Amino acid sequence: MSKFSIVKKITRQNIRTRLLIALVIFLIGVVLAIIQIPKTTRYFLANKNVFATSSDNYKKGKFYQGKLYYLYDCFGTNDNGGFYLAPAENDAGENCFLIVFIPNKYEEKAQAIIDQTYEYMETGDDSVLTESINCRGFLDEVDSSTLRYCYEYMDYVGLPQSARDQLCDTEFVFYPVEKILLSETGVFILIILVIFGGAVFTAITAFTKGYLKPLKKQLEKENMTLKDMDEEFKDPMINFGNIYVSGKHVVEATASPKILKIEDVIWLYPSISGVASGSQAIFYSFFYTRNHECVKYSLKDATSAEVLCKSVHSVQPRALYGFVPENQNMYYRHFNELVDQVYNKTEDTQEERVSEGSAAIPSEPQDAPAAEEIPQPAAADILTPSSVAQKEEDDLL
Repeated sequence: MSKFSIVKKITRQNIRTRLLIALVIFLIGVVLAIIQIPKTTRYFLANKNVFATSSDNYKKGKFYQGKLYYLYDCFGTNDNGGFYLAPAENDAGENCFLIVFIPNKYEEKAQAIIDQTYEYMETGDDSVLTESINCRGFLDEVDSSTLRYCYEYMDYVGLPQSARDQLCDTEFVFYPVEKILLSETGVFILIILVIFGGAVFTAITAFTKGYLKPLKKQLEKENMTLKDMDEEFKDPMINFGNIYVSGKHVVEATASPKILKIEDVIWLYPSISGVASGSQAIFYSFFYTRNHECVKYSLKDATSAEVLCKSVHSVQPRALYGFVPENQNMYYRHFNELVDQVYNKTEDTQEERVSEGSAAIPSEPQDAPAAEEIPQPAAADILTPSSVAQKEEDDLL
């Protein structure tokens, strides 16, 4: 049986958490791609070659890709490009004409393809097919004006009347990728690419162990290494879920590990949150340190919160225990005296101070109040019978 390793546990928690986050981010990107830019998504996912597909299977509005090697001629133009006739076939293998709209920037290449097409038709030598255009776009219905120009062209070059019947009722609109990227949807594409990049980056960080750097830095202050911490926690005193207690530290072994040096604790108490509002109760253990830090751990029940506090208190017995006005006053108004009391004064003095405290669990976790204005909790909320008896004895004296 392998010995327990708290560093490995933190590593596993990080891998699990970061891969889950990466998956969620990736799914968000997929949903945005589907919802925000469905046409653009279909544009990039198009894999069917329009020039190798039977004209009987052409579907209007569907996106296609292809490599254009053959063109017969250009029969019309507009401000954006030209309308060309390209060869196609139906299911029966019969020749037909497909109208292809090509943007102006490809005009020279289109003319070169026309020239090589006629050369190939004359020689049958496919080595002349050196020019090509990689196309992506969609099939659209041929409008009446385009159809009229095409018929006029056929009449002009002397094609028979039957050639009109060979003309497909759809045209392929070549839509360059740069037009997509520079359009309004380009912004969405950029956002989605950033999201996908974030998902990949998060997944990679799960295995680089860069998340251990903050923990290493904190341990360096105590001249410790991760190996030292593993050795310290190989047989922990006690643990509650992901919270482990050794003789020197408390560590919450999560994706963002929280570590507390027990020697630094000068005030601690268990607490309950959410009771007053009627919501589900949350149980905490609060630890205040000589470095003016407040470290809290969330526990599953009141017993666990109290046992955690008592475990730490057994290692640091001179720290104040319990949430009572006397301890509040000591921490917020007489901090230096408290530090001196915990670390420098005699055991008898400290025992006298601890006897004034209480192990009662306050109904809500408390934030640090300003030094000049310390709220005084209601006695019913925070005082235990022992603290009340002590106060009555002090009043008699």
